[in-house]
Amino acid sequence: MRIKNLSKIYIYKPDKKLIKGEYFTNWIFKGEDWLNAQQDIDELNRNSAGEIDYEIVKLRIDREVNITKGDGISFSPLEVDENNVVINDGKPDYLVENMPKIGKTTLYTLITNNGE
Repeated sequence: MRIKNLSKIYIYKPDKKLIKGEYFTNWIFKGEDWLNAQQDIDELNRNSAGEIDYEIVKLRIDREVNITKGDGISFSPLEVDENNVVINDGKPDYLVENMPKIGKTTLYTLITNNGE
């Protein structure tokens, strides 16, 4: 059975640099792909106060894709220069937190990017 209802995503890799004792992150466009995006709500998505964390998005796919832990994901393209570096202080909407493989399916857990 194939995964359906795919959404187009844009993948960015971080390029962290230490400048005068402070880290700065440039995002470099890696490519785009189609994955099944869902916002699963279950007991594991609750915080310590028992509230549901709506900042978690899960992507599923049953084939190999060029996404690694720490990559940035957006559902709309960011503006890039001729070297594929994101410009205008842009940053991806989500960061890949983990990516367990369950059978043939890889589940990418994304958290909201709050400042990378």
